[in-house]
Amino acid sequence: MTAQWSTSIKSRGAITTPSATRSSTTSTRTVTFNANNGSTTKTSQNSTATVTYSSTGWWTATSGGTKRCDNGGSYTPGSAETLYSQWSSSTGSFSAVTLPTATECTRAGYNLLGWSTSSTATTASYSPGASYTPSASIILYAVWQLAQATV
Repeated sequence: MTAQWSTSIKSRGAITTPSATRSSTTSTRTVTFNANNGSTTKTSQNSTATVTYSSTGWWTATSGGTKRCDNGGSYTPGSAETLYSQWSSSTGSFSAVTLPTATECTRAGYNLLGWSTSSTATTASYSPGASYTPSASIILYAVWQLAQATV
């Protein structure tokens, strides 16, 4: 958002800057499930969070520059100039995803131990059906154990 004022009058009066608003957005992290030689009915799930923006006031540049006033503040310009609203953002908590269970991820002759960030893991970092909140988009790999035959 850009505000512009100009005048040919020699004395300048104070102006009141408008309030700047910006819509919230959604940030998404994707957790992809690799069945690692098995099959899964759940291939990926999204974790989302709301990003909220707040105006830090009116400045002489889009980034950096000199702050002239807060939103709705009063400012007396010394000459014609353009002011820019600058923004800060904060991201809310990302939602948890539910990891596939042994009924959603199968492999003939194997038991699902859980999930790992490594395709060659022999132990699971995360249990089947557990809640998982990603810190970034990620691929999780199924960790399998050969099923024991009953004699």
